[in-house]
Amino acid sequence: MKNTLTFFSRLSSAVIGLVLCSSPVFSTSVLDRSFGIDGIATTTVGDQATARNLVIQPDEKIVVVGDLRSANNGRDIFVTRNNADGTLDTEFGSNGTVTITASSLDEAANGLALQADGKIVIVGSSWVGSAADGLLARLTPDGQLDPTFGNSGIVTVHLADYTYLNAVAIQTDGQILAAGKKILTPNPYPSSVATLLRFTTSGILDTTFATGGVFVQDFPNYFSEAFEALKILPNGRILTGGRTDSFPNMPINLADFMLELLPNGTIASDFGDQGMIFLSMQLYPGLPISTSFDLAVFPNGDIIMLTAFRRRYSSAGIGVSGGVGGSSVAVRSDGAFYVLNVRPDYLLTPYNIAPMFVPGVPIAFYSPTEHFVGGGQTNGRRVAFQTDQRLIILSDATTGFTLAAVRLITSHATPSPDFDNDFFADIAVLRPSEQTAYALATSGGVMTFATGEPGFRVRRVIPEFFGPDMPYPLTYFSGSDVVGDPALFCSVNRYRSRVCQQWGRIGDVPVGGDYNGDRFTDISVFRPSGGTWYFRDIFGQIHGVQWGTDGDKPVPADYDYDGITDFAVYRPSTGTWWVRRSSDGSYFAFQFGISSDIPLTGDFDGDGYADFTVYRPQEGIWYQYFTTEGFRAMQFGLSTDLPVPGDYDGDGRHDIAVYRDGIWYMLQSTAGFRGAQWGAPGDVPVAVRYDQ
Repeated sequence: MKNTLTFFSRLSSAVIGLVLCSSPVFSTSVLDRSFGIDGIATTTVGDQATARNLVIQPDEKIVVVGDLRSANNGRDIFVTRNNADGTLDTEFGSNGTVTITASSLDEAANGLALQADGKIVIVGSSWVGSAADGLLARLTPDGQLDPTFGNSGIVTVHLADYTYLNAVAIQTDGQILAAGKKILTPNPYPSSVATLLRFTTSGILDTTFATGGVFVQDFPNYFSEAFEALKILPNGRILTGGRTDSFPNMPINLADFMLELLPNGTIASDFGDQGMIFLSMQLYPGLPISTSFDLAVFPNGDIIMLTAFRRRYSSAGIGVSGGVGGSSVAVRSDGAFYVLNVRPDYLLTPYNIAPMFVPGVPIAFYSPTEHFVGGGQTNGRRVAFQTDQRLIILSDATTGFTLAAVRLITSHATPSPDFDNDFFADIAVLRPSEQTAYALATSGGVMTFATGEPGFRVRRVIPEFFGPDMPYPLTYFSGSDVVGDPALFCSVNRYRSRVCQQWGRIGDVPVGGDYNGDRFTDISVFRPSGGTWYFRDIFGQIHGVQWGTDGDKPVPADYDYDGITDFAVYRPSTGTWWVRRSSDGSYFAFQFGISSDIPLTGDFDGDGYADFTVYRPQEGIWYQYFTTEGFRAMQFGLSTDLPVPGDYDGDGRHDIAVYRDGIWYMLQSTAGFRGAQWGAPGDVPVAVRYDQ
């Protein structure tokens, strides 16, 4: 049980009395370089192309729909299919692309869905004269318009002068649901109602559904209802929702809504408030305004309604939780979910964290129950799972679109020494004679940090704080040579000024990690004399946890893949690992090693779980036990080498590596062997290890 303790916190008189805050933590999730070119596949389809949506087939192929400029300067619909590795599927349509034209004017596509037989259904709109009809099209699995559907593969529906279809879903019996809106009074202010239609497998309006085949939702005193997302629930019910507003009535109210219908198109009165959830807010300066709407369903039946806000509900429509929203959401089979285009200016630290990027591509970062992907800098359209371990992000390009594949498997609670936040472990050394740290980034850039305070020396540079801890990219543990004296946690910011706080004592082992699941790296130490861990959370509360005994070595990491650093120790006297799971408070012991081994932390097989690893100096052998692959032994190193594991090739897996007299030798899991000269005699390599 965690206990709150009173802890000595006198600042050294030699240090400016500034507060060192806990730092946000991110995952080492990376672009999957086996996909496309270095994780990104760019597809060219035509002039002024705009990608709208995507769906993943059971064979992991990716179908994308959108529209592009036509030869007569109108708009046509395009559908492409990419192979699982991002290359264009040339067996689909004409060299991977299908163009759909229903009129001489404009077509636009918004949604698509897969049928059980592999056929693809697309919905959108088609302009006829000065009016717009709703449009459905169906393709065969090889990308041809399906002659058994509607008029040579195309169906148009005219409910009013302007009819738009935004989303589509396939019921278990093969019938097709299409959601959107019809505009009743286009001038001077558009007034629309949300509409949901059902079609037979051949494309005929099913008049047994709702009223004459059409369900209509109109809210009193609101004027622009539209259904924008559509899901079929496991029990066969229909979930749909969208946005509306009260303009031109003043004051303007904005509303997000969600409805659940029975399979026949009648309201399911046992959901929410008589079948629906309606959330309205008055417009005011600074209010986050929703520009998109999405729905997702969890394996347990819970629902996410995503707009500028994120709201989670039980299967009965009872509110569970909420937070910052985005533009698209995907749920994994284990219930983790991922949000695209989180707006950084809407984030409420520490409950949400601003996203980080590589150039032009949104990259995910981890929290205990969700990943946020992207942000205001991206034009990401949609996000979907290709597999449980790979997320596909659809974004626009000048004449087509890009698909970015992101591996989302390594927990942030099993850190790698990533100094510049590019998702590659960097090499760095501490030069004790100068009290200076030198870091060589993967990009080749060099950063130098003067450390140390008068009368103190640096005991350990703490790479668990590297990367997104801006403005503090380097954190270290400092103190005198007298065991028991107060020690300092200090950070050097990008301007090379230092911020320090007294925390712990000389003899303690600094062990940065997220020990309480608030997504922030906690200032923390392990006290070997009593086997006690002390950490301070983001709110300044001090915690103490007894886990270990005299002689144990700390090996904190995420052993149960819940996004929280677990308290764990290695007991050299018996070669046993003792791990306390943060997920449920249980513990386990695992005998793996001998007294002379060096215990190391890392996720070497990329499954999100920290693996048991020891380096045996007298043999130069790494002994490992993986959660997925079992035992492995690898000879890599000499008796005088220092082990320095990390993800040096940015593939989401820790690599075996050693430091030898200023030279780094790395056996990278994807990029293979690499050597680098960085360091001088007497330098100490910076690594995530706690035995030094």
